[in-house]
Amino acid sequence: MPTADSDATSTHQNRLWAYVFFLGVGAIAVALRTPELSSKGLWLDEAYSVVTAGLPIREMLDQLNRNATPPLYYLCLAPWIRLFGSSEAAVRALSVVFSVGGIGLSGMLAYRFFSLRIASVVTLMLAFTPMHVYYAQEARMYALLSLLGTALVFSGLEYLARGSRVSLMLTALLSLLMLLTHNVAAWFVLGVNVAFMTTCRDRKKLWYWLGAQSFAALCYLPSLLVALQKAGEQRDVLAWFIPYWKARSVLGHFMTSIGTFVLGDYPPYLAIPSPLATAPFLRGGALLLMCYGLYRWRRSPGAQFIAVTFFVAMFLSLTYSALYQPTHIPGRTDQAYLPLFVLLLALGIADLKPRLLEGAVLVVGMGCSLIVLQIYHDYPAKNDSRNYLWELQGNLEPGDIVVTTGLTWAEATYYLERWSAPVTILPFPKAVEEHPGYLNYKEMMKNPARLYADAEEIARTCQRKLGPDNAIYLLYLRPLNVNGIIAERLIRSFPNAIQIGMQPFRQSVLGHPVRILRLQAERPGFDFYP
Repeated sequence: MPTADSDATSTHQNRLWAYVFFLGVGAIAVALRTPELSSKGLWLDEAYSVVTAGLPIREMLDQLNRNATPPLYYLCLAPWIRLFGSSEAAVRALSVVFSVGGIGLSGMLAYRFFSLRIASVVTLMLAFTPMHVYYAQEARMYALLSLLGTALVFSGLEYLARGSRVSLMLTALLSLLMLLTHNVAAWFVLGVNVAFMTTCRDRKKLWYWLGAQSFAALCYLPSLLVALQKAGEQRDVLAWFIPYWKARSVLGHFMTSIGTFVLGDYPPYLAIPSPLATAPFLRGGALLLMCYGLYRWRRSPGAQFIAVTFFVAMFLSLTYSALYQPTHIPGRTDQAYLPLFVLLLALGIADLKPRLLEGAVLVVGMGCSLIVLQIYHDYPAKNDSRNYLWELQGNLEPGDIVVTTGLTWAEATYYLERWSAPVTILPFPKAVEEHPGYLNYKEMMKNPARLYADAEEIARTCQRKLGPDNAIYLLYLRPLNVNGIIAERLIRSFPNAIQIGMQPFRQSVLGHPVRILRLQAERPGFDFYP
């Protein structure tokens, strides 16, 4: 018959093994997220993050406000850059911290409200989830958004279970921080509020909750008014995604999100191949396991809270996208929902019998994840922006001028300044430098007079600064009206124009072809192309 001492020893050993397991999972998570932080080039959005975060605080906030972009991520990235520098590895390391922190927090949530076994499954799955790894290696706000979403659910459940005033204040703060990270966080915050109102049976707690959330909403109101004012303009900014949105039904977009949560099945707008032909089968299996877990834990307030948050947030996001504008971008703006889905999936996996079946499901899932991650790491498109700019930089001479257009300005500015290229960088239109969100061609063409004035000013600047042995390099993506305006004006003053590297040059991740027009070049150009 076991004694108290033997029970204490067994408990101590179990706790020790749990510590070893979670430290091991943490080490795996870090190991999967740190390779190639510096070996892949920053793509368009990452370069904008770094350039924007490098501005003085007041100027940065003014620029973000013009585009109704919440500032929290940039306010985190700015001091991080000052401490650790602006190399690719340094700026992405902040997202690694957010991502690994989110895994730990998800494990704590699962342990607190479910069981140690479920916490083990959740942390192991998140450590290997390809899209969780992907955004840990991107200098954008999505890893932070995912972390804050998990923290908000955790604090909401803590207040529901214990009624702690600290938890209540924390929920208000986290709601505000999420809203100040990305505008799409509104659906997640609403989902958490619906979850609390449907699971709370204590009227007093409910009134306190509503008061705290109302205070958070009041603090967010100025930013909300700006976002609503800019909502119409966002239609144009999001025009690039409309063809992808229209290509599938709302249910299809929901299933695409599920695929990215489970497999990292890369969405079609990324120039990364979808590696798994069995993805539809695996997505369906994941949904069945999630439903099984919800059935087994149907009486658990924690499972109810998480499920309501997940499905309400997804429903609101998809409905808004279908009725107004497609802001639900599977594999991107849905990242706050990913840890919740994985936790719900873990409920089903951890209840599988026999235990051998549970282990088999986890092994298959981790194996598929490693295949997806290997394909991504081996895919050359992730390096394209840095590659073409490196070749360009190697042909630049002191006194050359590089004219960048809306979709090439940030990455060219980041790399050429970082490499200390002795050239002048001129943005077209000039508003791109003042307003980083000024990227959409439709928005630009609303003011053609300003575009022609900008083109004239750039041409005169080039005439004034360009030496007899120097050249102008115009970087642009497509021969649209906006790019045609600057190209036509420069060719009028500098008729000796040669287009180089039309097809071999592409942007990272998205795969857009980058064209380079060289004007008034007396010396030989790139040796790589005829």
